[in-house]
Amino acid sequence: MNVSTTQPFQIVYSLYQHEYLGYLFESFVVQVNSRGLLTLQYQNISAKNAAEFAKGMDALDYQLVELIDTIQQDAVQRKFYNKKINTVDFPQNLRSQKRR
Repeated sequence: MNVSTTQPFQIVYSLYQHEYLGYLFESFVVQVNSRGLLTLQYQNISAKNAAEFAKGMDALDYQLVELIDTIQQDAVQRKFYNKKINTVDFPQNLRSQKRR
């Protein structure tokens, strides 16, 4: 779902447990309704689309979003592998590299 930038929204940070990488953070933009309550309409936010939501973000939000981007699964995969690797194969390949 896409959040409308012309309507009120809020930045929300979420903590979740990744199967292989442990606890990670995610950042979302959540639409706010006319009563000021969060709705079920949300969108993941990253450094790539953060500028769209500039009116609801401050400098700290930008820093947090950039940091969160660096610990996402695909960013971790790119750090260990130069070639494209299937997400499902990543944990097995990482374990085999540790054994060497």
